[in-house]
Amino acid sequence: MKEVSKTNKLSIHSNLSAESLTLIFQGVIDEDFNISEIQFESHKTVFVDFDKLSQINSCGIRQFISFMTKYLANASVLYVNCPSYLVYQMSLVAGFIGENRKIKSFYVPYFSETKDSDLMMKFDLGSFESDLSQVPSKLSTYTDEEGNLYEFDGFQDKFFQFLKLQ
Repeated sequence: MKEVSKTNKLSIHSNLSAESLTLIFQGVIDEDFNISEIQFESHKTVFVDFDKLSQINSCGIRQFISFMTKYLANASVLYVNCPSYLVYQMSLVAGFIGENRKIKSFYVPYFSETKDSDLMMKFDLGSFESDLSQVPSKLSTYTDEEGNLYEFDGFQDKFFQFLKLQ
């Protein structure tokens, strides 16, 4: 793993294989995200991993989309491990998702009234084959191994808007 950029709030690491490049974002993407400092070799397929991302604000969104446009315009980009707050942003802000930018895996927020607890579950769109229209209904509830029912915690129409953009 190679560090391609580091500030006091954000670090970006890269893993390069023969088939793809993986960029791992860790920390906060905000107005200090300086795309001109990033050094890496692009690749035909790029995975952008957000599992260690803790926050992104509106300035960070603008900076991130500029980064994608400048460095990865010709790559096939797959977003992985997208936190739910980022999925909402990706669904609402133009430029995150498009013909060559897609969400592959993401976390879905759930709440159980019985247990009075929150839960984040990770899902991979590959498990839904080609019928993405079934995703919102299939992910509207989750039952844990103890049989506790969790319901989607949020606005499904807004959250799953990204499916129409992919």
